[in-house]
Amino acid sequence: MKDYKDAKKALKSGSITAEAFAELETKSKEASKREAEFEAKLNDMESNLLVVKGDEKIEAKEYHIDPTKIDTTYLATKDEVKHAVDDILKNGDNSQFRIVDTRGIAEIIGERKMDNVARGGHIPGSKLLEWKHISDADNKKSFKNVEELKEAFSRFNIDTNHTVYAYCQVGTGRSSEIITALQLLGAKDVKIFSGSWDTWGNDMNMPIKR
Repeated sequence: MKDYKDAKKALKSGSITAEAFAELETKSKEASKREAEFEAKLNDMESNLLVVKGDEKIEAKEYHIDPTKIDTTYLATKDEVKHAVDDILKNGDNSQFRIVDTRGIAEIIGERKMDNVARGGHIPGSKLLEWKHISDADNKKSFKNVEELKEAFSRFNIDTNHTVYAYCQVGTGRSSEIITALQLLGAKDVKIFSGSWDTWGNDMNMPIKR
């Protein structure tokens, strides 16, 4: 039987017993009751939903962005990062610069490529500090405590006096976690390489390491 109506027809034709029909009828009523309760809960919740049903009304607007008013204080350019690479390769940990790769190891070694980037790997001279090492997921907090943060950065010879450029895949998520943590510790000269690996990996003029 597909549903309660089919069962009713089957009862009339003698295909099922009255007892079987009564059992199906009870189950059908229970299902209808549960459905009604569920609908009632949805209706109660609807006013608090971020996305509500119905057609969205959109009015066309024009926005004009003035490039001169865009604050790029904490954004590093590809040229800045390339200069830092050259300095690190020349001076090692005596360099004033630190480049931090915040991605996972599969991305860093080039095993996993994302967003159709032409090449896998990482920027030469990068400190491979995944963003998870400074977050506190166990306690559902964005960052570990101050002492733990200092220890995490210290292991990679990074301190608040360095000029730090952090990058991830596109420069809008994981790298900002690292830069914000350093700012909380008092660092001033820290920037996000906003192009990140999407830009670097697709530029055949830029050196990479796997």
